[in-house]
Formats: sequence, structure tokens, C-alpha cells
Amino acid sequence: MANATNPPNPILDLSYSRMITGNTAVLQIAVQSGYWYTVYTSTNLVNWNVITNFYATTPNAQIMDPAPLGSAIRFYQVASP
Repeated sequence: MANATNPPNPILDLSYSRMITGNTAVLQIAVQSGYWYTVYTSTNLVNWNVITNFYATTPNAQIMDPAPLGSAIRFYQVASP
């Protein structure tokens, strides 16, 4: 049985998508179902802030970035605690 906290070396595919709801960008993330993930964002690659934590129930997740499009450049990373 898989550990619900730490997936076995998942390969995370994070891609920015221009799918827009209003003025919000949507991140498409390939994950492994059955694990918790945290999505972080940064504007300088030094200071990282949590956008959200989520439990993956499917191999693909869509996460909305609450920052409006057109704001400062944003970098993203996904981690499993």
C-alpha cells in the first residue's frame, strides 16, 4: 500500500496553461493519485509562497493561481510533503 504522504519519486509535470477564468491563470499538473501536494509560487526564485495544498484524486490536477494575469512574473514549483 502506498504511503499517503510521500509518493515514490513522482515525476511532476507542471505546465502553465492559458486557460483563463476571468483574469485567472490555470496550472495543469500531472501528479500521482492518492498523495498530498503543495503548489508554491515565487516572483524571484528566492522567496516561495504556498498557493494551495491538495490531495490528488486523479492523475491530472488543475490549480488556479489567484494572482491576476499581467502581474509580476511568477515561477511555480510543486512538492509532496
